[in-house]
Amino acid sequence: MQDYTLTAEEYKAKKETERKEILSQLEDGVKAVFSSDKYTEFLRAYSKFHNYSVGNTIMILSQKPDAERVASFTTWKRMDRHIKKGEEGIQIIVPSPYTFEAKVEGKDEPEEMTGMGFRTGYVFDISQTEGKPLPSLITVLTENSPEIKQVIEKMVTTSDVPIYFDKPIKESSNGYYHLTENFIAVKPNLSDTQTFKTLIHEMAHSKLHGKDTEHLSAFEREVQAESVAYVVCHKYGVDTSDYSFGYIAGWSENKDVKELKSSLDTIGKCADQIIEKIGKALGIEERELPQKQAQGMER
Repeated sequence: MQDYTLTAEEYKAKKETERKEILSQLEDGVKAVFSSDKYTEFLRAYSKFHNYSVGNTIMILSQKPDAERVASFTTWKRMDRHIKKGEEGIQIIVPSPYTFEAKVEGKDEPEEMTGMGFRTGYVFDISQTEGKPLPSLITVLTENSPEIKQVIEKMVTTSDVPIYFDKPIKESSNGYYHLTENFIAVKPNLSDTQTFKTLIHEMAHSKLHGKDTEHLSAFEREVQAESVAYVVCHKYGVDTSDYSFGYIAGWSENKDVKELKSSLDTIGKCADQIIEKIGKALGIEERELPQKQAQGMER
C-alpha cells in the first residue's frame, strides 16, 4: 500500500534527509576502522611489502598483468606463506651495492669505495602463494534469505548489463565489471547477502566508471562503488557494515576519507538509480520500498 501521508515535496525532503543520515553513518563507520586493532594489524602486515619503482612495476605487470601484491620468496616465508609448486618468479631489477678500492689523489694507499650495480631478482604474486591468510579489514557476509535471493534473481534478469556467475575470477575478488566487453561477473557460491552486495558494487562501476571517467583514481572508483552498495543495501535492510567499512578504509588514501566526501552527490544519485531499477523489477514503487520491501528483508 502506498504512503500518501506526505506530499511529493515532503517525501523528497524526507528521502534526502535519510540519504544524508546513511552517508553520515558510512563516513563515521569508515573512520572508526582507522582506530581499530584490526587496522593496526593490517598496517603491520602490509608494511612488510616493498614499494616498487615505476620501471619494476611495468616489468611486473608485463609478465603478470593480474598481479595484485608481490613480494620476494623470503618475505612470503616470513608471512607464513609459501610458493605453490610449479610457479615461476616474476623478474625485477634489484639494486646491488658493491665495494672496490680506488686510488685517491694525494693519498698513498687506495681507499675503499662503494658503488651501485643492478642484478635480476624474482618476486611472486600473492596468487602464486598459499598459507596463512593476510590480515584483512573486511568480513565476508554470510547471511542467506529467500527475500534477498528473490531480489538477486530479478536483478539478473532485468539488468542492463549481462551478469555471469561462470566467469574466471581471482581468488581475492568476489566480482568485477568488464568495461570493454560490458558485463558483470560474480563469483558463484557466495552467500545471498554477499552476492547482493557484490552485484550492486559492480552495477555502480558499470554506471559510474566508463571511459569518460578514466581521470578518476582506483581509490575514488572503489570508494564510490562500495559506498553505493552500502546505501542500496541499507535501503533493503541489509547491513553490510562489516564488509563495506573496512573495504572503503582499505581503499582510502588517508583518514580524512577525501574520496568519500568528494563523491557524496555521485554516490547518492547512483544509489537512487539502482534502487529505482530494483523497485521496478520487483513491481514495487519507490514510496512503497521502506514500508513493504525493507521490512520483509530485514534480519
